[in-house]
Amino acid sequence: MKLKIFKNYPLSTLSTFNIGGKASYFTFVEDQQQIFEVLEHSKKAGLKPFFFGNGANILFPDKPDRDTIFISTRKFIQCDIKENEVSFSSGFPLSLISLFYAALNIPEGCFFYLLPGSVGAATYMNVRYFEHDFSEVVKYVEYIDLDDFKIKKISGKDCQFSYKDSIFQKKSWLILNIFLNIRKNPISQLDHSIFTANKYNLFIKFATDNLLTCSNLSEFYQFYNLKNITKLFEYFDDACISELHKIEQDRVSKKHFSYPNCGSVFKNNHNFGTPTGVLVDRLKLKGLAHNDAMIAPFHGNIIINTGKARQNDVLYLIDLIKDKIYSNFGFVPETEIVIIK
Repeated sequence: MKLKIFKNYPLSTLSTFNIGGKASYFTFVEDQQQIFEVLEHSKKAGLKPFFFGNGANILFPDKPDRDTIFISTRKFIQCDIKENEVSFSSGFPLSLISLFYAALNIPEGCFFYLLPGSVGAATYMNVRYFEHDFSEVVKYVEYIDLDDFKIKKISGKDCQFSYKDSIFQKKSWLILNIFLNIRKNPISQLDHSIFTANKYNLFIKFATDNLLTCSNLSEFYQFYNLKNITKLFEYFDDACISELHKIEQDRVSKKHFSYPNCGSVFKNNHNFGTPTGVLVDRLKLKGLAHNDAMIAPFHGNIIINTGKARQNDVLYLIDLIKDKIYSNFGFVPETEIVIIK
């Protein structure tokens, strides 16, 4: 095989939580062929394949299952640009796709700037930022049906997108490519986009330069901050620069990159009407720690790793929050992060 299979690979280096033990088997996939190779290899070796992207929404176990092969798509970075449609492979950095929209002078497509995940994960969980959902830009999705190993397509309107949910959470489907809508400014009509004069290659190079450090949130921000971005991409208009700056200020002010974390731990209960973080604050749980895991003192719906936290430390705080919210408000909040036991 062309694949390189690693043994005893530390999953903590592949998660923005910086938590996780050593996987008995691990590999990166770089293209569609390698995905089928690892699926075939897993079947022959009696291993269970587990695919993930940049590890921005995953809590890995301290002692991973020895019969599982963990597979990262973060090197699966491909892009196909057409007149009014563009496709990105599932491992493509989500923040960089927001810059794609900025380069096309479409500020309403910039809302996933500085999200550290991949486009596949964003589709899987229908990532959200304030009033915007990722489903707004999805035209259709290409995936592998793991029941018959055939490549299929589904339109965005059939993906059952809802609040932080999609059909992909209910099916054994592996997302390959996401086709996004370009509703205005067709690429061929732009004289000053990053996709003219060979700048397409710069776009791809920028996507691959920081592959293995993007799980470190501090380094991720240093790479994608607006000051660094504008050195390389010169053609953003004022509206897009303003939108990117607003998002950056919001995320920095909320200390999203100050400690290892996976963002919001729980979904909001819209029937109850109050954000989960606000409820945690009312219960005076912010700043509560269990070993090196802590409910962030700056946000009630974020758990941070202050040193060498382990999965059980985070799970202790998750269970505590669930119990307290149920006792005081009558419902159990649903976890948003993916917990691998």
